[in-house]
Parts: sequence; C-alpha cells; structure tokens
Amino acid sequence: MCTLTAIDQTAEACPVAIGGIFALALGDFADITAATIAGTSVSALTGIVWSVYLFDKDNTAFFDQNGERPSQFILKYVSDGFCKFVDITDAKIAALEDLGCCNIVGIAFQTNGVNRIFGIDPNAAGDEIIQSLVGHKITPSAKSGTGEDENRIEFVISGESQTLLTTTIDFDTVNA
Repeated sequence: MCTLTAIDQTAEACPVAIGGIFALALGDFADITAATIAGTSVSALTGIVWSVYLFDKDNTAFFDQNGERPSQFILKYVSDGFCKFVDITDAKIAALEDLGCCNIVGIAFQTNGVNRIFGIDPNAAGDEIIQSLVGHKITPSAKSGTGEDENRIEFVISGESQTLLTTTIDFDTVNA
C-alpha cells in the first residue's frame, strides 16, 4: 500500500518561486566520516572539506534533478548542473582539474533559500548516507568565445540519485 500526500499550492499566499542558484559548495564523498539525516533533510556532514564556487552572476547557473522511471518500480533523479567563470586562467584550470577524480558531494544554494544536497542518498533504513546511484562528476570546458563574446571556463555536473535531498547546512557554514 502506498501513502499519497496532497500538495495544495493555493495555500501559499505568495510563494518564493524565483529560480537559480547563487553558489555551490563541493567536497569529496570519501572524506565524510558521519552524517545526520532525517527524512529528506541532511543537517550535518562530518569530515568533509567544502570548496565554495562563486560563479558569474549572470543568471546562467542552474542545478536540476530530473526524475526518470526506467521501470515500473525504479525512480531515479538525474542531475544536470551548469556554472561558468569568465576569463580562462591557469588557477581556474588547475582548480577544475582536481575535481575530475572525486565522487562529488555538493550543495546547490538556491536563491529562494532552499539548499539542495547531492551526491549522497539515505541508506535503506534512512538513518545513514551512502554514495548516490551514479557518483556525481564535474566536467570542465574552456571556451574562447568569439570577438563578440568572453573567454570562460564552464563546468557541468552530472550524476544520479535515488532521493531528492535538502540540507540545513547553510552558505555561511561552508564559506567560513
């Protein structure tokens, strides 16, 4: 038997629906030593070292988790994210190259105040975390642009999760 929970959008007098993300915090799953999770919210990750990515503020950054149902009983969420950083420099190239070997855990800080965490899933009991279905990876690109454009570094985030998760870990905590 399944339990259905209604969503009544009309109960929100003025929903905060502005989209987009304003920053990302990324870390390596292998560094996590403990986690605190309740339902679909993660309140703490111990051991992880966060790196904060502040990308161009031009309303192009996003982090989506698109639901897929490959069979009747399987539901997964495919992550698709994008960020760009104007001007190609050796320091930016080096920073992104280091991300290639990690199974990324990340927090997408949304402009509406809801922070979403990815790269982890709850275990079957729901009391610990495990690595997501398909580890989240960063794929960087360097773009010259045209004479009318700007040169830039871009990266995309891809991976697959079993669950959509939020987090109470806030931007000030990871950016300290």
